[in-house]
Amino acid sequence: MWPCSSAFKLYLSVVVSVLLTYPSHAQVLGDIPNTDQSIRIDGKLDEPAWKSGLRIVLDVETRPGENIDPPVETEAWLIEDGRRLLVAFKAYDPDPDKIRAYLRDRDSAFSDDFVGVVLDTFNDERRAFEFFVNPLGAQMDLIQDDVNDNEDESWDAIWESAGEITDFGYVVEVAIPFTQLRFPKTEDKQTWGIDVLRFYPRVDRHRISNNKLD
Repeated sequence: MWPCSSAFKLYLSVVVSVLLTYPSHAQVLGDIPNTDQSIRIDGKLDEPAWKSGLRIVLDVETRPGENIDPPVETEAWLIEDGRRLLVAFKAYDPDPDKIRAYLRDRDSAFSDDFVGVVLDTFNDERRAFEFFVNPLGAQMDLIQDDVNDNEDESWDAIWESAGEITDFGYVVEVAIPFTQLRFPKTEDKQTWGIDVLRFYPRVDRHRISNNKLD
């Protein structure tokens, strides 16, 4: 893990690319903005700083449909404060009473509704860090190994999350300290691959993303 101090600012030029697909599928979203404003991870999404975040729309269902319009709307925002990558989600649901969410132990909420990010911090499609959260804030974190095509949930990072079910669906906030990640040791701008995801289990378990999957 590379050390980070409160004075360190990690400028991220985010290349969004689906892991395990061809590089031609990548698209550049732009820089993740930096903020010096305080953000409390409480599932409220009421801090002004979020308005300056990089907005991402999850507009593709990749499973069971193949790159079709998703059945529900989802928005995400990314921002960083020099110490942490901060991610917020608004997950809209036409019938919030059907949201599946329970207070669970770590790495045990995969049958629930949940959202999260996959971070390819070296942008080489070899390994990625996965962070997922259900609507009540239960955490799931894994290492994705693209070389051997497996996921390891024994890896546990120290990070923050909170969620709240609302009248329109649910809200999730996430704060991932840079000290919990490995990435190139350089003073230059970082370029990371990222997949922003939502899993929507109803009759089928829908995988919804901002990226098409080949």
